[in-house]
Amino acid sequence: MKPLLTLLLLCSPAFADTRPALVRVGTGCTGINVSPTGVILTARHCLTTGAKTMDVTFDGTSVKMTMTGAVAYIAKDADLAAIKLNKSELPFVAVARSSPRVGDKVYSLGYPGGNFTRSEGTVTGVGPRMFGNRLFNGVPIIPNPLDPTDTMVVISTDHRILGGNSGGPLFNERDELIGIASMSSLDGGKPGSFFADTGTLNAALTRVGGPLVSVETTPRPILYVFTQGNCPPCVAFKGDYQNGKSDFGRKLLAEWDVQFIEVDTNQALAKRFNVTQIPTFATSNS
Repeated sequence: MKPLLTLLLLCSPAFADTRPALVRVGTGCTGINVSPTGVILTARHCLTTGAKTMDVTFDGTSVKMTMTGAVAYIAKDADLAAIKLNKSELPFVAVARSSPRVGDKVYSLGYPGGNFTRSEGTVTGVGPRMFGNRLFNGVPIIPNPLDPTDTMVVISTDHRILGGNSGGPLFNERDELIGIASMSSLDGGKPGSFFADTGTLNAALTRVGGPLVSVETTPRPILYVFTQGNCPPCVAFKGDYQNGKSDFGRKLLAEWDVQFIEVDTNQALAKRFNVTQIPTFATSNS
């Protein structure tokens, strides 16, 4: 069945280029644009204390652009802020509607040390986390620096971000924005990073308002894999899909919603697709 799967992948849309929407914020942080009119999401602690405006620079485009935007939103319960530019036809990325799951493959972009980098990792947790009293350049990262038990809802990953990544984007394998970089850690000697979570991003966009700031993305087409009992080819395919370590598995994760169907318990669906052998592959457009 590999020729069929190869054909399916070749017909899938190419990965989006998220770099042009990346910006430098101020003199040492990163941000990401989520609207053609210019709505920059970045970390709360990247803002200059008391500042009403911030400079941002697009340098992943053919022409380097620096512009000044108004600080339009500062989260009270998360390390997140928004800057509005009121421009037009700027490169932007889509914001996911839902948070990632533990085990999902992700990647982050930023300017640690002033240089553009892309780092890949895996989601290790999604939910509230206690951070205590932490500062960045004298600015509290947590919402309430007077409360050492204060928590934020975050996405945690197993890859470490560095200085300059703060405020930078975290993307899923569909190139949708799912988080904004807040801080990194070496808990137990293992690298890890924390990002403002997807729900927090969408809440911020609701508050900022204005023209298109969040994009409703097209659902992934379904690839049905009909199996029965202990089917070795089915087990091998499922493992390749779920581990996401091979290029083949990563493309499947990014472009297809793969559903494994046991024919004995889903006879109606099997009949609909005229399943006569195991494994059988069918798409939602079949």
